[in-house]
Amino acid sequence: MIKAILFDFDGVLTIDKTGSESIIRFISDKSGILLEVVKTNYYKYNRELLYGEITHKDMWNSFCNDIGQKLDYNILIESFKNTLLDKEMIEFLK
Repeated sequence: MIKAILFDFDGVLTIDKTGSESIIRFISDKSGILLEVVKTNYYKYNRELLYGEITHKDMWNSFCNDIGQKLDYNILIESFKNTLLDKEMIEFLK
């Protein structure tokens, strides 16, 4: 008997293949900082984030220093909440 089915969030239930893509694009759009600047500096921390060696709170001040702008941490929280879902896949799952 099947009791549960698990689905990967990023790239399956979302439009973007990775959560990093969603986060980077959102921060760039909301802050007005060039996408490439956000991307280059966010990815400095990506491996450690993915492996659970650091959290976003751990890297946030350093990331802001790297991009040369102090951003409110809530922009990151907003990026999570605004991740684009694949509506067709959500309907399929229902």
